Amino acid sequence: MTPRHKRSDQSGFTLLELLLVVTLLSVTAFMTLSAVENNTDQVRFEDTRNRLTLIRKAIVGETQPVYNGQRLLSGYVVDNGRLPEVRADLTTQHTDYDTFSLRIPAFDQDPVNGTGLNDATNNSDVTGGSNQLFKGYRGGYLTLPPGSNNFNDGWGNGFTGTVTATVFPSTTLGKDNVAGGVNLYEPDITDTIEEADWTVDLEGWNVMVQNTRGSTVSASGGCFRVSLLVYVNNDNSPADNFNWRRLTSDCVVGDDLVVGNNTMTFPAPDAVQTSMRIPQGEHLLLLVQDADNTTRHNGISETHTFDADSTVTGTQLATAHVNFYAGVARPNPELTIR
Repeated sequence: MTPRHKRSDQSGFTLLELLLVVTLLSVTAFMTLSAVENNTDQVRFEDTRNRLTLIRKAIVGETQPVYNGQRLLSGYVVDNGRLPEVRADLTTQHTDYDTFSLRIPAFDQDPVNGTGLNDATNNSDVTGGSNQLFKGYRGGYLTLPPGSNNFNDGWGNGFTGTVTATVFPSTTLGKDNVAGGVNLYEPDITDTIEEADWTVDLEGWNVMVQNTRGSTVSASGGCFRVSLLVYVNNDNSPADNFNWRRLTSDCVVGDDLVVGNNTMTFPAPDAVQTSMRIPQGEHLLLLVQDADNTTRHNGISETHTFDADSTVTGTQLATAHVNFYAGVARPNPELTIR
């Protein structure tokens, strides 16, 4: 019998099948790479948002109660009494700025009209260790990533925005680093620190002065006021007398200090004090005697010391440290005359 040849069951892929497999593999690889890229962009996007938050905290500090129901006073504004002049100030000390230390407040009898800043004439130190304030450039507001000289967004691009004396905007141009953008991760993101985010308005603020002497304290034809001394770091250092700003209330009603409570109110802005806003932080409040009972800051008639007979000259002080927080009700301090 003639043997039969067995037919093979094996057969190769057709060209169409091979093309289909290659196409499926390509699509799978593309989808995988796209997913990885999108995930990377999402990480960079979230990192950018976190960095904007870090910039805000570096300037204005924590905005929520962080200890025993109380907010901590921290950040660039609290230490320096102002916004950073440039972004680099958050990582590098500005030229000629004071470094962080205990500072003796300076009382200028005739500060610069309008701003209330000391002009280093007719001024004197507010003596006494209890009146000193920790102020100046502390550093460490922002930490630069290893190997970087700038604090950039998640894509490695710098933040932009025009910084002024009252506003600090931080803008990232997104993935494409071009203004605008419509595709995913390309639109700009801006976080702006507005004036209300870091300052407190003193207009209408009432301060209580309690006279416990048992008799009226006479202003000798003048009147009593209160002043708030605010530290402002600047490049006039090391002449610390330049680094203080004074804001002053209206005269107490009746001019003299009667026995018990006496209220003094900070006025609306005017030619003498063009702004009544102060930086959040700790400031020094003190009683002032104005000998001529006229316009605030109008010469050398105002003094922050007085004697037991309440004449203009003397050595007695009435002071208090006062903490202010932006966006929070103003404190209710009390000065006491003993």
